[in-house]
This record gives sequence, structure tokens and C-alpha cells, in this order.
Amino acid sequence: MNNLILIGMRGSGKTAMGQLLAKKLKRHFFDLDQEIEKQAGQTINEIVEIHGWPHFRKLEAKICKEFGEKENLVISCGGGVVENDENIKNLKKNGKIIFLKVPISLCAQRIKKSQNRPSLTGKNFLEELNEIWERRKEKYLKAADFIMEDEKDISKEKRVEKIFQTISLL
Repeated sequence: MNNLILIGMRGSGKTAMGQLLAKKLKRHFFDLDQEIEKQAGQTINEIVEIHGWPHFRKLEAKICKEFGEKENLVISCGGGVVENDENIKNLKKNGKIIFLKVPISLCAQRIKKSQNRPSLTGKNFLEELNEIWERRKEKYLKAADFIMEDEKDISKEKRVEKIFQTISLL
């Protein structure tokens, strides 16, 4: 059975939605950033600080290839997974990609609650977020098999139900 792969900006709710979706579908859930940390034996902050972003992206590509071979999972990807077309190609081998499209202002609110990721550009927080969104938005849209737009005042559970209904049509 196909994997369900969640992509979107940092703070779009990929991990929270993925966990709920996996529970509803009775599948295993994997967060690829956590898998990178496990394999590297370092946090993402440490990987980037010591080795730089290019090294992190290599580790990410390796994990995407590995998980592209697995089946019947719900997978949450790091926000930058779309930066490498090969990642998407590998993940789509056995999966359908769901883009969680969330307003940048909401992503910013969520990220501010847990600042545990290193800067990508060294710019101020909101400037960086907008710059990253502009760079990635077309890549997210191109990669997506489905787009889940965040609707105001709708609970995570209702959004999961919407995703479930969409994938049931496959």
C-alpha cells in the first residue's frame, strides 16, 4: 500500500497531522528529520552547525531514498525536502504526497513557540520565512498529489478526516 507523505513549510503541522493520520489509518509514522537525527547521532542544529546545510541535505537525500523503498507508512518530511527533485522522485516511488498549505503568518506563530531549527539564510525570522516560501512554493505545488489548505478554526482532527476522505477516493 502507498505511503502518505506530508510536505509543507516549517510550522505547517506536518508532524502533528502525520501522527493523527497514522493513528486513524493504523500505520506507522515516521518524521524524516527525526530519522536523520537518529542516524547521524546529532540534532539538526548540531549537524548544520558542525557540517553545514549541504551535509544535512545529503543525509536527507539518503533518508528519502531509504523511505522511498518502504510501504504502508505515514511520513512527515522536513520543509526543505522539495529543494532536491531526487527526494521527491524517491518518495513518490511508493507514495502519494500531500502538501499542507498553511498561511505563512500561522507558520510563524507556530515556529515562534518552538525555535529549535537553525536559520537557513541568517536573515531576520519573518524575512527568512517569506523568502523561503517564495523559493519553495512552486516546488511544493509541483510535488503535491493533493493540496490540503489550512482552513481557519478547523481542528487538526477535522483536517485529518478531510485527508482521509481524499485518500479514500484513490
